[in-house]
Amino acid sequence: MTKLIVLFSILISFSAYCNEESMPERPDYWRVLKKDKDTTINIGESVINFIVLNKFGKKPLKDVEIHLNSTQYMGKTDSTGHLKIKVKSTKHRICADALLGNSFIKYFEFKSQYNYTFEIVMSPIREVRPNYGHNETQPKKPVIYLYPKHKQNVNVKVIPKDEFLFTYPKYTENGWDVIAYPDGEIEYENKTYNYLFWEGVSSEEYTIDMTKGFEVDSDTLIEFFEHTLTKIGLTTEEQADFITYWGPKLQENQLNFIHFDFNESYEKNIAQLKVTPQPNSFIRIFMTYHYIDELEYTEQQTIPTYKRKGFTVVEWGGSYRN
Repeated sequence: MTKLIVLFSILISFSAYCNEESMPERPDYWRVLKKDKDTTINIGESVINFIVLNKFGKKPLKDVEIHLNSTQYMGKTDSTGHLKIKVKSTKHRICADALLGNSFIKYFEFKSQYNYTFEIVMSPIREVRPNYGHNETQPKKPVIYLYPKHKQNVNVKVIPKDEFLFTYPKYTENGWDVIAYPDGEIEYENKTYNYLFWEGVSSEEYTIDMTKGFEVDSDTLIEFFEHTLTKIGLTTEEQADFITYWGPKLQENQLNFIHFDFNESYEKNIAQLKVTPQPNSFIRIFMTYHYIDELEYTEQQTIPTYKRKGFTVVEWGGSYRN
């Protein structure tokens, strides 16, 4: 049967380590316009020319403050949106702060005796992130895969902490009554799907231990996901679904703190999952993340490995948490 293909709008991500000559355009973005060898610059030094533009109309953005390594104030852009500075040739953490607007943070390795021209396009109005409260979470895109040993009727019930915001296909009072196939195909009301989708909200206090997790730079994000999800036990197809949904969202940030909940804590903190007939194996993963300004050297979380035995159910989801 032909599977239903679900298409997602994917924001084009940007790299954290700028060994690249240019960066892909996105609504707010950095890119390198020029990088030239210049022997008139002292050995061990580099020159940076910033051009900062308002993303609405691409007009020059004045008074954008440029900082290096969180502590060094380098100056403000002039009325033409320009600022020129000289730095030591090493890796720097660059931050551009627009007046009453967004901030951009980027790590960049500058080479000795090179002249760089950066273009930065940013919003002059600060983007406000959704706020669900200190202990409130909004589970985003939990998807459920079913892998029975043979074709069979399966009932799936999800009991979120609070309520559903959206389900696909439509969830009924009795849950989803589907026909599941060993290759993961799901048949529901004469249509076929790759997985079952739900999204919900929870306002109850939950006890995720956010003191343990991973601090992941955007340039290593994909490798981190591939390594971690492989260790957990996800297939290549499941990893692709996870990464193409979450990768662009997390790559909007230079640095993220990431924590995972697995089977038991997923059941306790996010949603209960009832599947009939009873599966032999569950693999449930819920990622919670938030943006961080700099490394905090948090204790790394232990990642379990799950084996697929018999009828296996896989579920993954995630949420941004303040």
